[in-house]
Amino acid sequence: MKISLRNLQIAYTGLKNIFEEKMPPRMAYIMKRNIKLVEPEVMNFYTKVNELRKEYKEKLDSNANSEEAIKEFNDAVEEILDLEFELDLHIVQVEEISFPIKPKDMLYLENAGLVVGELEL
Repeated sequence: MKISLRNLQIAYTGLKNIFEEKMPPRMAYIMKRNIKLVEPEVMNFYTKVNELRKEYKEKLDSNANSEEAIKEFNDAVEEILDLEFELDLHIVQVEEISFPIKPKDMLYLENAGLVVGELEL
């Protein structure tokens, strides 16, 4: 599955939020596997952003034009978030989810493309 780092971050939030929920073994395996694939990329992103913060803090401290440095920092972060990765993530049909899940976590997983389909109401 091709997925942007921006969507990996969203997926990671949803996966971490539901990780402690009791779920059927098959689903628990899928969620754990997906977290193991997503987490290293998200942690690499956080590391890089912290490096950029230090770099741009020095620029802000030594530069009278702080608005320009802030824009450069934000542009650098956005450029990283737009990177795409090919990960072997397992996509789940919404009807397979048989455990309690908060609407916001379902939204995170749907927005990241890890949950697809619709339930009939």
